[in-house]
Amino acid sequence: MSGSVGSVGASFEPTETAPQTLSQAKSEHQTHTSVRTCAIVGGTHGNELTGVALVGKWRRLGTKCLSRPSVNAFTLLGNPAAVLAESRYVDCDLNRCFSPTILRRPCSIEDGPAEEARAKVLALELTARGAQLCLDLHNTTSSSNCLIVSRANDLFALHCALAMASAAGTLGYELKLWMPAEWAQPHSWAECPEPIESSETKSSPFANVGSVAPSDIGIELGPQPHGVLHAWTVELAQVLVDAALDFCEDFNSGKCCPQSDNVEIFSLSHAVPYPDFDFESPASTAAPGQRLRTIIHPRLQGSDFSKLNPCDEAFVQLDTGDTISYGGDACHPVFVNEAAYLSRGTAFYACTRHVISLPSLSCSDP
Repeated sequence: MSGSVGSVGASFEPTETAPQTLSQAKSEHQTHTSVRTCAIVGGTHGNELTGVALVGKWRRLGTKCLSRPSVNAFTLLGNPAAVLAESRYVDCDLNRCFSPTILRRPCSIEDGPAEEARAKVLALELTARGAQLCLDLHNTTSSSNCLIVSRANDLFALHCALAMASAAGTLGYELKLWMPAEWAQPHSWAECPEPIESSETKSSPFANVGSVAPSDIGIELGPQPHGVLHAWTVELAQVLVDAALDFCEDFNSGKCCPQSDNVEIFSLSHAVPYPDFDFESPASTAAPGQRLRTIIHPRLQGSDFSKLNPCDEAFVQLDTGDTISYGGDACHPVFVNEAAYLSRGTAFYACTRHVISLPSLSCSDP
């Protein structure tokens, strides 16, 4: 590759350049009600097959293989139409359709996007069945193996995610904690987690299926090509789900979660586009690959969650082979070169790394 010819990203202004250690002032012991109903969703995106396959397995075997003495677990196939079509979605992304605005909007299969109607069905079922924790299984083509916690003050989900990550570690996998919103230290850990207000708000760009439940954890496993199933993702997803259910069982029985210091978590800052991406040509005349003028640099590919500094190699010009250096503030890229985001011209998400302390937590009604 030729020498660097420029830089990109200067128009973005992430707030962080170094790990942030949040105050220990909120470290008093907390309590939380027991968590006795858990929904496990697969196929929210129809071409992400780990969740699709496992939901099928659990339905064949019966959900008794999932339930624990104090925990009732049930499965949902998120988007059956997209699963059948072997596509991410039919009309629009189901995992952006759970904002209050969309859920309140009159809609039917006949007069609106199929996913908006499906979101209403799923939200009603999750509510009717009293889901207190939602585990949503996903795959990524990037190297962003992670557990996604939607709300900063969801202390139960954060402790549960730590237990899940620990279980993954026994198999030799490292899973990061990621939050699809800018981190804001909770005013009080004792507050009930607030629902995500809108997919358009600054607090989170995602109005995901799990936001319907009081607590939710998204499971992202990859790299795995969409439409393909790898044995390791099935094994790891099973371990993670079992770890979450075991955590709920232990928590309900009165086992205290100790205070956890130096917990690493990454939060979303902004999307970084491909330089010179052709945003003008309509999708009907140019496929995403035809609109690319630059690609991810080999040194950035597969380096999800690592620090990206200004002037680091980030992209390569397709026509010339020249390297384009990163021109934004230091960040931690995630979902680098994710196939699902190519159509919108997103190269990766720039994130902020935090180091936090989680107070101890116990069940208020064991």
